[in-house]
Amino acid sequence: MFDNIPPGPADPFFHLKKKADEDDHPDKVDIGVGIYRSEQGTYQELAVVKRAKKILEQLELGHDYGLTTGDDRFLKLAAEVMFGQENEALVSGRIASVQTLSGTGANHTAAVLIARLLDPKPAIYLGVPTWNNMKPLCEYAGLETIEYPYLDRETSELSFQPCIDAIRSAPTGSVFVLQGCCHNPTGKDITLDQWQRFGEEIKARGHLAFIDIAYQGLGDGLDEDAAGVRILSRLGIDMIVCQSFSKNFALYGERCGVLHVVTRSVEAATNTKDQLRSLIRREYSSSPAYGSRLVTIVLEDPELRQQWVDELASMRARLIQNRQRLYKELSTILQTPGDWKHIVEEKGLFSCLAITPAQCNALNDNYHVHLPKPWIETPLIESATFSKAAGCKIFLKLESLQPSGSFKSRGIGNLILTSLSDPSNNGKTLHFFSSSAGNAGLAAVIAARDLGCSCTVVVPVSAKPMMIQKIRAAGASDVIRHGASWFEADSYLRKNFIENEDSKSDPLTRNIYIPPFDHPDIWRGAGTLVDELVKQLPPRHHGKTDTCCPFPADAIVCSVGGGGLLNGIIDGLERHLPVPQPATLPQQAAKKLQILAVETSGADSLAHSLHKGYLHPLPAITSQAITLGALCVAQQTLKNAQSPPPGIKVTSIVGTDADAARGVVRLCDELRLEVELACGISVQVGLDRLREVMTDLTPDSRVVIVVCGGNDVSSEMITGYRQSSRVAGNEKRRESML
Repeated sequence: MFDNIPPGPADPFFHLKKKADEDDHPDKVDIGVGIYRSEQGTYQELAVVKRAKKILEQLELGHDYGLTTGDDRFLKLAAEVMFGQENEALVSGRIASVQTLSGTGANHTAAVLIARLLDPKPAIYLGVPTWNNMKPLCEYAGLETIEYPYLDRETSELSFQPCIDAIRSAPTGSVFVLQGCCHNPTGKDITLDQWQRFGEEIKARGHLAFIDIAYQGLGDGLDEDAAGVRILSRLGIDMIVCQSFSKNFALYGERCGVLHVVTRSVEAATNTKDQLRSLIRREYSSSPAYGSRLVTIVLEDPELRQQWVDELASMRARLIQNRQRLYKELSTILQTPGDWKHIVEEKGLFSCLAITPAQCNALNDNYHVHLPKPWIETPLIESATFSKAAGCKIFLKLESLQPSGSFKSRGIGNLILTSLSDPSNNGKTLHFFSSSAGNAGLAAVIAARDLGCSCTVVVPVSAKPMMIQKIRAAGASDVIRHGASWFEADSYLRKNFIENEDSKSDPLTRNIYIPPFDHPDIWRGAGTLVDELVKQLPPRHHGKTDTCCPFPADAIVCSVGGGGLLNGIIDGLERHLPVPQPATLPQQAAKKLQILAVETSGADSLAHSLHKGYLHPLPAITSQAITLGALCVAQQTLKNAQSPPPGIKVTSIVGTDADAARGVVRLCDELRLEVELACGISVQVGLDRLREVMTDLTPDSRVVIVVCGGNDVSSEMITGYRQSSRVAGNEKRRESML
């Protein structure tokens, strides 16, 4: 029954945390998640929480279900922390409060409330960059999101006027999401004067304020950090406030939060709370009790409450000190180029630093500093079944597990990261455009989404509905169907969205074109695959005949469409593969690393150009492996194949669609992975035709097959491939008998 369920969208932050948790290096630093840690980089429990736990244990309250809307004592105390005890809306009963699964749960519940009960359904306006989960969270609830610039990247200041312009231009009744304090991910907070201006503009235009405040007490103080919420409340604005006790009580895993809805009347508050009760009952019935009980114990006791306030003050002081230390290290000690003053002007746990994607990768890979990026480190597994079939050691690099389902996450993710760090884009909202109805388009949408940007995809009218649906579901801003071919769709995209970019009237936005494979940033991103292989492949056993190859593998098998993956692999190898030094191998010549560049007949543009001796397009794509269907490879791809760097040999191999189908079936049977024909061809060739190229293959030889993945596949398609393979096999047996 569950056979046809595809994998869910990958979350780079999930894999980032998993990688950080698995890293046992003593110097590791996990800065991908908003957690206040000790000087040793470990969880730091508040002393007041330790005291509260002992008190709670003595109360013996048991583990009964709580009320659907939460404990009333806890909710009253939480509202007082947020709004102040004398707040008119609170005292008069105009605030509906319910307990939630921490701040994320409060945001989700609020988004569902808006989507289901506000008519007409409003759009959600997000200042970017913002918390990476906010956009997908709202869109999952069925809400349209519209972005505007929050931070001027050039000055690291809040883009105040663009924020005001967005509020003024939005349709009446729109929803504006603002962070109350300690902005994630910039650390740049709204000033009191700006809160007043925002509130006046929001009220004048009948908008709804949606305040996410997850770090109250870690910026300037409990009351100071809630000042923006209280200003809006005094203005009489309809407002949603999402409150979390994860950070200021260090109760991250206890999921303790509150959703407050500020209304204009007691009746409206009563009805809103009843709707929230109904919604919660159908989603999770009731919230966890442990965290809220601890918070209640602390907030009800004056002595414990003061201890909590004092501990928050110590945490703030340490955050400020750490910012000052980092600023001094960069500006004074290391004299790092750039203006780093914004670090000490920001508040809370976050800051946007002007470091490049390559520097991020170096921090991740070399110094155990775990930073988020739009692709993940994929597993490398040795397959006993495939090794036996091939007569050597077969390793599978599972790029099908990337967030987009293919290796494209690396290259296109790196291109987007590089665009975001480009100084010429400082202060601008970037909108990315792709003309791929395949894996490149999907990767562009997912990478842009995970980095807080928008992406539009233009596809030909012949694009498969299945792929269009996947691209839309991934969060594309729009999918435009135009033209009979990719060339027409791409020409339309360039003419209407890219070519006049420099002359358009809005200087605060920029449209950026994403090619599917032909760009150095894409190749560099794909090359990170090699960086991982170097770490993942087991060390050589010296003295054996295959050890004269200086790389820890003897061959890499990859599919070739336009050549982005092949170029990336060679780019990565050049970082790790030394120029052969015969003097270090006195008895034998240095052995070259083999790259098997695999295509299907009818999509064999590399083989075609190699045969011609120069770059020459195919007349048409006739292969079923349509995602390999580039009429012409990149110029760099042909160059790499004709004259690869020292120590590398590239061999072009062409198989059939039937070979590709058999490869898909074999991978499905071996690993229960569903990949498309463009990936299956590498698997089949990597198992059946190695000896044609590697005449010196031994049982100890190591071959890496890049399982590049792909999304043009379904269970029904694989069933068809399996049936076709059986028919072909039966016919072959009959012919041999004759």
